[in-house]
Amino acid sequence: MRINFSYSKIIPLIFKIMVVALGVLVLVFSASYLLGGLTKTNLAHDMAPGFIMDLLGSAIGIISGIVLISILPESLIVRFRRPSSHGLSNPTYGFYILLAIGVGSTIGSPLFIILPVNIEQYAIVSIISLLIATILSLLMARIYNIMYRQIRINRMQAVGGPSFVKMAIGPGSVRYFISRFSMWIANTALAAFSAIFFVEFNFQVIPRILTALGFTGILNSIVVYSITGIFIFWFILNSFFERRFIKQIGFIQVALVIILVAVIVYQAASLGFISSWNLSGILSLPRGNIVEDILENTGYLFILFFGFQEIQAMERETLETGKIPILSRIHKGKLYSKETQIFASMFTTVLIASSVMILLAFALFSLHANFAAVSSSNIPMIYIAGQYLGIFGETLTAAIFLIATITTFVPAFLAASRHLRTLGEDGFFPKSISSVSWIFTLVLIIILSLSNGSFLVNITDFMVLSSLSMISLSLLWNRKRMVKKHITGSLISMIVGAGCFIAAISVYFIDPSVVLLGAVAIVLSYMIYDAFMLGSVGLQLFIALLDIILFFSISVLPFYSVPTYFPYIPELPFFTALTSVKILSVILVSSSAAIIINLTMDLFIINRIKINPGWKKHM
Repeated sequence: MRINFSYSKIIPLIFKIMVVALGVLVLVFSASYLLGGLTKTNLAHDMAPGFIMDLLGSAIGIISGIVLISILPESLIVRFRRPSSHGLSNPTYGFYILLAIGVGSTIGSPLFIILPVNIEQYAIVSIISLLIATILSLLMARIYNIMYRQIRINRMQAVGGPSFVKMAIGPGSVRYFISRFSMWIANTALAAFSAIFFVEFNFQVIPRILTALGFTGILNSIVVYSITGIFIFWFILNSFFERRFIKQIGFIQVALVIILVAVIVYQAASLGFISSWNLSGILSLPRGNIVEDILENTGYLFILFFGFQEIQAMERETLETGKIPILSRIHKGKLYSKETQIFASMFTTVLIASSVMILLAFALFSLHANFAAVSSSNIPMIYIAGQYLGIFGETLTAAIFLIATITTFVPAFLAASRHLRTLGEDGFFPKSISSVSWIFTLVLIIILSLSNGSFLVNITDFMVLSSLSMISLSLLWNRKRMVKKHITGSLISMIVGAGCFIAAISVYFIDPSVVLLGAVAIVLSYMIYDAFMLGSVGLQLFIALLDIILFFSISVLPFYSVPTYFPYIPELPFFTALTSVKILSVILVSSSAAIIINLTMDLFIINRIKINPGWKKHM
């Protein structure tokens, strides 16, 4: 890190460091306040004016925290090393490694937690939902293929699916912003989900299994902390040393995925034969509207599928030409282009992942396990393996759950960092935020980890489906630019876009707070962009004024009917609802004061005024 300052500027520097520390506190408290207000209250009965104003105040507090944190790196020359995501000069990945990345990201830890409960609860509706999600994913892979060819023709960079929206309607579009920002939230929520269950797995499930195997005392602890070390090591290796060890990482990914798929298929077959594939009752329909149940369940289960698109993010690491199994053999060693390799690997990923999921779903249903026991267990798939396959089966399932967690968390984190950094590079956020996007992503993962798994599944589904609906429609929006018109492609674009949008809306009927929180997050983030267009000074003045307005609004409209707005540390008695509102008020006033003092120093002490002259749209 290199910081340029003169001795006369030490006091402003110390103040700005204190402002950053204040920003972290403001961000964490405001985010927890907002998350608690949306997830721990009854939105149908608590939407009083004071409550709405409190939530808005916490949302503005989040923005204020981000602005305060960005003050120091914006004022000084600060360089942080961050996880690599830019392309390599010598691309390395071929079809097999792309396929391993796709399957590893798709068959992740959510499968072990969600599917066993869902198939027992919804039976044939669960199978139909899996089939619909499979069809949508296959059609989406085709859209990715067509749009990526257009990206290549226009010589643009393809950082994930939102790049297609960017190409179709320009980098300044609200639709592009929504697609990219939603992907950031979705990947961050998925990473948080994996982190939550990794902690439960490593410190609750593993010690119990080790004790059953005869590992007690110090040996038990050694294994537990060794697993933690492996997880951290793989995370650091992928995040910070990907370029140096890209080939080795690719080979390890292939090996891990082969083990993962082979064991899941083996255990699915074992469970099926134990119960003689007793599928009686699977065709029974739940009470209520079957169409609504299918739509809601498809939206809920889509978290199991969207990992296949991570292959597109590996575009820069992919070989320009390479062989594709079977096709290259049929055509006597023919080499296929990069776009064909990516499409083939995405298509194959969906086929493999969906086949494994449906096979496992049938096997799990055939057991007719006790629903209450399965749903209340830490990790349902491990519980079922222990009940029906014994300690060996339980240990084997625990091993592949660890693999699935690793192959889910790391790609989700890296993808989230990429999306946030790209928003900064496109001018939606300050460059200072863009340069440390991985830190903001980690902070959000930690904050989201304070919530529950069900909330994270729903927020992931809603945000990713919202983004994918935009990405799917990008083919339709880009039709005028295409030399070769794709009539079939346009039809697919409308079908998939509408399907994803309907599935996203269906999440509202599962958890209304998720849709509200997602919409609030998108609107507020775009408001940051609009304020940022005013320039650094304009942004800070805007946020300071907003803080003051919300402070007085909260004071006039108090809301105290909820026991606590900070429910994650309930043992702290001073975080009652009344005290939480007071803390929020202090935070808003402090943020406003800090911003005004910072502006005064910039203008009159260190004579630094940085006005953003505007941002040009690039087509």
